[in-house]
Amino acid sequence: MWARGRVQVALVVVGSVVVARGLAIAPHARADQPAVTAIPDFKVTLLGTGTPNPRPDRFGPSTLVEAGPERLVFDCGRSCTTRLWQLKIPLGTVKLFITHLHSDHTVGIPDLWLTGWLTQPYGTRKAPFRVWGPEGTVAMMSNLEKAYEADIHIRQPQGAAAAIDAKDFTEGVVYQENGVRVTAFKVAHADINAFGFRIDYKGHSVVLSGDTRPIQNLVDHARNADVVIHEVGMAKKEFLDKSEPARSLLATHHSSPEQAGEEFSRIGPKVAVFSHFTLLSGQGIPEPTLDELIARTRTTYRGPLEIGEDLMTIWIGDSVAIQRAAR
Repeated sequence: MWARGRVQVALVVVGSVVVARGLAIAPHARADQPAVTAIPDFKVTLLGTGTPNPRPDRFGPSTLVEAGPERLVFDCGRSCTTRLWQLKIPLGTVKLFITHLHSDHTVGIPDLWLTGWLTQPYGTRKAPFRVWGPEGTVAMMSNLEKAYEADIHIRQPQGAAAAIDAKDFTEGVVYQENGVRVTAFKVAHADINAFGFRIDYKGHSVVLSGDTRPIQNLVDHARNADVVIHEVGMAKKEFLDKSEPARSLLATHHSSPEQAGEEFSRIGPKVAVFSHFTLLSGQGIPEPTLDELIARTRTTYRGPLEIGEDLMTIWIGDSVAIQRAAR
């Protein structure tokens, strides 16, 4: 039994995977295994699993990684701040890493930055806002300072709370503090300068694919990872037959369920997780269902698979535990 605040969550072991009892137990779960007694200090929370589509159930793409004292946010889509405060994490306590500069991955940055230095409990930043991203990130953050200079002048923040410390990165280790190492690696998102991330801590790791079509570099950097969180894109065949733009978008920007499954099979993580769902619809044809996504993935991958949801939490240690948000 693990206790989190006032909530106690019973967990069951499934080989190296643990799934929360009484919540959504995955198809590979077995309820006859012993409970886990130690909680790892390495966990991942999917803050937003959506796309530019303004859906209330899937906020913009964003992932929180907590490792020891570190709170690292990867991408800052729509309402990232809302999800953080749902977890009672002050906005001023996180550092931000950006996979690429598409607006759906960055539109929440002004809120995270500006609300984060307010003195109320949901803010509390006292040092500069630290941001890492691909080339163009420093310029973007500098322009945000110009865009909001009136607000900063009016509110008169104390000390360095409203300052920004931004860095452009290239492939390689981009952050290493408190035993946490973050490595950025190139991915293939059309011709955009885009990256995925690997986060290592205490001999365990999680890989975030970023937005990408299939690429060997992702597989290489994900070797021996405990958890791989992968984007996915798909549409019904009848829509793709009618829409060349949809065919082009999925072929150049994203990975199909079958392609992601192939990469999962080559990597062999303890758990594979889908997030950032690009499920296209149009011309009277609905978006594909999650059951269809799973069925297509299972043609190339038979290992542990989870369909990500907003506020799903993944604990990473010798076993992997998954808790879905209460409904």
